[in-house]
Amino acid sequence: MAHAASERQKALELVTNAMCPFAQKAWVALEESKLPYTSREISLYGPNGKPPWFLRLNPRGQVPVLVVDGNAVIDSESILDWIATEAQHMAPPDAHLGAQWRRCIGQRVAPGGKALVLGGGSQEKAILHAALRELEEILQEGRGAYAAGGSFSVADAAAVPFMQRLCEEFDLPGDDTPLLRAWWERVKRRDGVAKTLQQSWWWWW
Repeated sequence: MAHAASERQKALELVTNAMCPFAQKAWVALEESKLPYTSREISLYGPNGKPPWFLRLNPRGQVPVLVVDGNAVIDSESILDWIATEAQHMAPPDAHLGAQWRRCIGQRVAPGGKALVLGGGSQEKAILHAALRELEEILQEGRGAYAAGGSFSVADAAAVPFMQRLCEEFDLPGDDTPLLRAWWERVKRRDGVAKTLQQSWWWWW
């Protein structure tokens, strides 16, 4: 009986919003994990505000939230970690490179891209290009098709929303980062990624 309980499929529900890039990376990871899940979309704005049931899950009122057997996992990075544990093929083949890639995305690429969208000039462009070159170096070190080696992982999922936005807005990554550009061309064609590419909201950071 104990073995049967441990093998029981967890009930997963992703609470999300199609505009949010942080929710999108959790969506990508779930799609690529092949774990069965349902999703529920909430409005982030509007006259009625966020519903009380959602604020009980996450008092900060931020998406995404992954509800696992009734328990909330909040913060997109924590959700990626949970998925990598539950679906082990989603763990980065090289843990060090995966961590380095995710750190660059979270601390440099995401804020750098947003700063540029909000009217940044030459300094912001230089900062963002330096971040993209760091990703290029990680790909060069990993020598694989994906962020942390030879298979798609949560590290790749973490980058998808921001690379989509940079590509649509600025035609980045460019020719000066050929490995990164090839990575994006490869990744965006994956079924689990393509499903999440919302053309209506790519500009929303």
